Amino acid sequence: MIEIVKKRLKIAAKSVILQKITPMTRSSKIFLGFLTFLPFILFAIYIAVFTTFFFEVIRHQNVEPEFVFAEVYPIIVSAVLLGLSSLGLLIYYIIHAVNNKKIDSSERLVWILVFLFAGMIGFPIYWYMRVWKETTDDGQLTR
Repeated sequence: MIEIVKKRLKIAAKSVILQKITPMTRSSKIFLGFLTFLPFILFAIYIAVFTTFFFEVIRHQNVEPEFVFAEVYPIIVSAVLLGLSSLGLLIYYIIHAVNNKKIDSSERLVWILVFLFAGMIGFPIYWYMRVWKETTDDGQLTR
């Protein structure tokens, strides 16, 4: 009895993991593309805010603690937004790569390693190659 339950749970888990990806509409691909490039925008904002804070601290040698806390707040907010967007995209793209039936298992593993080690640099590459230039089952490109 326990073996039957284990076997059914394995089958159910495989069917959830290996579900077919439904084709995305053009507008959802564009929205996903915007979200894919969002960490780059947030990183630029983070660098700009941090640089501004750094030069303000250098310019005013005797800095009040209230000034420091008021200026550090945007740095923290931009860093948290950058981290959350990158983490969300990492999870989404790993799930998308695992469920994508149009790529073989070795390429799937390469994409997951790219996501883990290259981070936000790999997201736009995958988006362009596997989401934006999606092929149908007969090999034609769809956008």
